[in-house]
Amino acid sequence: YLNENFKKDIHGNPSYLDPGRKYTDGVWDDNVYEPIWLNPSDAADLGLATGDRALIENARGKMYVSVIVTNRVARKLIHIGQGAWQKQNAQGVDIGGCANTVITARPSRICKGMTSANDCRVKITKA
Repeated sequence: YLNENFKKDIHGNPSYLDPGRKYTDGVWDDNVYEPIWLNPSDAADLGLATGDRALIENARGKMYVSVIVTNRVARKLIHIGQGAWQKQNAQGVDIGGCANTVITARPSRICKGMTSANDCRVKITKA
């Protein structure tokens, strides 16, 4: 349900998995990316709109995402769901939607061994 509502293709259209698609074909169809929620003010500063493809990156990795502009996330923060399995393209950019691509593997004391994404800084550019 969430994927059908929030996964977007490169043109900002809703994306659905083809029921005839084989699991060996990959996580999603080509040019379908995990959504991030972005505050309208930040989106305006970055020149992004709902449906745009963006690249988020840091020293840990890079991934393509679809942008959803919403007031449900505070300024200077982004929200990305748990995501799917990692799948890198030929340039080494994750297209599978794995949030762990840009999150530290350092466990948090508070989360009892789980990693903490709250201190994960990323650069966001229109792709």
